[in-house]
Amino acid sequence: MKSCVNLALPLCLLAASALAQPDRETPSAGENAAMEAMMQAATPGEPHRLLDRLVGSWDAEVTMWIDPSGPPVVSSGVSENRWILGGRWIEQRFRGTFQGAEFEGLGHYGYDNVKKKYLSSWMDNFSTWMMTAEGRTDAGGKLIHRGRSWDSMQGREVEIEDRTTFVGSDHVKSEMFSSGADGRPVKVMEIHYKRKK
Repeated sequence: MKSCVNLALPLCLLAASALAQPDRETPSAGENAAMEAMMQAATPGEPHRLLDRLVGSWDAEVTMWIDPSGPPVVSSGVSENRWILGGRWIEQRFRGTFQGAEFEGLGHYGYDNVKKKYLSSWMDNFSTWMMTAEGRTDAGGKLIHRGRSWDSMQGREVEIEDRTTFVGSDHVKSEMFSSGADGRPVKVMEIHYKRKK
């Protein structure tokens, strides 16, 4: 919403400026440059093409470590990922089960042309908070997002890192790490997405 306001406000100011000067037929050089910069910031580019690999229908196998020293909890789900807002954001709708309860999640992934960073958000029916993160790609093409989220087990906000590996065109691996009680990162979840045939 904030980025929409950041883009809409300058456009409105340019339009108001043009309307205030009805005798002038063409915009000034400064107005043209501002409009060009705004269009470049708003236009999906090469970084968005990396996210295109996430689009589709996927079967998911989820392994979660509630207690790092204990056995993991394994569950399954289905993820439907599609482009929205003219190819600017991917919307992920996830449905599955967790320890016998229905689980539903909603995620968004995009690339901010101004910040030069990948962005992500996540919400689900097991919480009332939103997890947000910013990221980049490493030398091997892995997508790494870092942010903060609430940890109910520890009763505090923790640093999180999500590592997305494109194993192939039909297989994506997501690994989630969280800062443990000692502050060191601990793997809390691993998801293998296999494209539905």
